[in-house]
Amino acid sequence: MATGDALFGRDDLWSRIDHEMSEVLNESEYVFTNAEFVVASRETPVMPAGYTLGANDAAVHALAAVGVTIASLAHNHIGDYGPAGVVQTLDAFEASPIVAAGIGRSLAAAREAVFYEGQDGRLGVVACCTTWAEEYAASDGGRHNAPRPGLNPLRWKLSYEVTPEQFDALRALDEALGTAPAHRETLRIERKFAGDDSTFTFGPLAGGLTVHKGDRARLRWQADEQDLAEICRSIRDAARRAEAVVASIHTHEGEDDGWYTDLPARFIIDSAHAMIEAGAHAVLCHGGHLMRGVEFHQGRPIFYGLHSLFFDLESGARIPEEMFTRYGLPANAYPSDLHGMRRRDEDGTPVGFYSDARFEQSMVVLLDIDPVTGAVAVEATPILLNMNAALPSHRGMPTIAKGDDAVAVRDALARLSAPFGTTVGWDAERGRLTFTG
Repeated sequence: MATGDALFGRDDLWSRIDHEMSEVLNESEYVFTNAEFVVASRETPVMPAGYTLGANDAAVHALAAVGVTIASLAHNHIGDYGPAGVVQTLDAFEASPIVAAGIGRSLAAAREAVFYEGQDGRLGVVACCTTWAEEYAASDGGRHNAPRPGLNPLRWKLSYEVTPEQFDALRALDEALGTAPAHRETLRIERKFAGDDSTFTFGPLAGGLTVHKGDRARLRWQADEQDLAEICRSIRDAARRAEAVVASIHTHEGEDDGWYTDLPARFIIDSAHAMIEAGAHAVLCHGGHLMRGVEFHQGRPIFYGLHSLFFDLESGARIPEEMFTRYGLPANAYPSDLHGMRRRDEDGTPVGFYSDARFEQSMVVLLDIDPVTGAVAVEATPILLNMNAALPSHRGMPTIAKGDDAVAVRDALARLSAPFGTTVGWDAERGRLTFTG
């Protein structure tokens, strides 16, 4: 049973979850989610690089209570409380019945597959993350440095190809601003590459844009070859040790460098293909908080966007002052001030994640994996996340989509999957989405 992100602030999931939804989760002993929070003590300082998701040990027990047995912890919030928060989160999961993947006290540990031993056999899981992977990656340390706790990274680079005319125009602008000669001098002293006739860096010396001269304007995505090779090596190891293997990718990156585009970034597609070829029976992508399409590669499914199982944005209370001020609020604001302005504008119109059906529609996927032949049968239950429910405690909590709502989920997923040659059907009698690739 594959689900997307589990994001919630209150720990009483069992009392809030819909009865029918609970029955769906109980169909399988093997229930996967991405636990998108950090378990950190009150004494652990926050590292607020963005929207911060702090929780406590009760959040882990809440997931176990609704049936989750396997969780990815490799996500772009795992570093919200620094390396100490990574270790505390890992400790909390190790003390629970949930098997946790994708983070470790060192890079080698974060890379490894984890295994859930169930009645029907052993399931191996390899989890990685692309979003903020560089910042939150684990490290093995060295002769004089301790290992750094963190996530299993799938790092990547984005550069820009432009026409010769555009290249020359950017080069001329760089010279006119005075940045080009200053950067050349800095790079000469630092003994770093300063560019040539076909490539240069435009913009800030730290974090500028790599520009290539080409025949058209386009983005160039490149996954880190060593990261991908190590992830695939872990998948191959898991395939030799388990009856079934799934790979998990936490990713926001989309086509045209957007987080909310229909298609994933090209390097995600290429990486998912490589993971299937390494032995994964399925690849599960999540992170963007919306559905993306489904593809079958070598007969095995890739879900490019599972959206969320829980998307409760409003009950979290561990909000640092910097998070308030980042959204234009005073440092002494209340959580409801932040959550309220992200939910409605001044006129009361829904905004952000509350404004569009694509943030409402999600799914829970059932994978039937034959351990002998490797064949994978796929079906899914469409769900709604009730982002605009009248009661605050109901918002972001899943219920099963029925009737026209279920058909709307099917239609959205069919449109998203069409570029991959996948047909999405609707079995109204059983209440299940079907997939043909």
